[in-house]
Amino acid sequence: MKKATREKIRASLMGHPVSKATRLKMSLAGKGKKHGPLSDTAKGKISKANLGRKRTKAARAKMRAAAFKRIGSNGKPRTPAQLKLYSLLGKTWTLELPIKIGNGLDGYPTNYKVDIGNRSKMIAIECDGVTHRATKQKVQDIKKDQKLKTIGWKIIRLSDEFVLSTSKAELNRIIRNG
Repeated sequence: MKKATREKIRASLMGHPVSKATRLKMSLAGKGKKHGPLSDTAKGKISKANLGRKRTKAARAKMRAAAFKRIGSNGKPRTPAQLKLYSLLGKTWTLELPIKIGNGLDGYPTNYKVDIGNRSKMIAIECDGVTHRATKQKVQDIKKDQKLKTIGWKIIRLSDEFVLSTSKAELNRIIRNG
């Protein structure tokens, strides 16, 4: 990077806090480096500089909440219906609860994952979106429900539309009464 360009960058950053990693990038760029990727040594120095950054408690909580909403089964985000039910039911319930059902030799997988479940009450809630209307998916859902019932679980299936359009009090009554 030319000295004039480096000076322009520094001038544009005047009055603004510059991270240690940015300063390091700028200093490495001035040591005979032209354009292109940084060396492994430079990348290591930059990542070490970023490790020292502190986040506030509120920022960490916000990041955890964002990650919580992002990650669902099969890498898909959790649906608004799942999040609404989870907020209604509380901490004794688990999102994406895996239930061990066997060894995988009898035509069933070793685990079934339910959208929301309570292991102590043995209740599983499934929030069904539009994909559950397909015939193939309906057959899989019936097979899953039958297997879970044989091992003692109570299954409650609710459509996403129903969950989102129904009041929390009504949903709470439905779940409690089964």
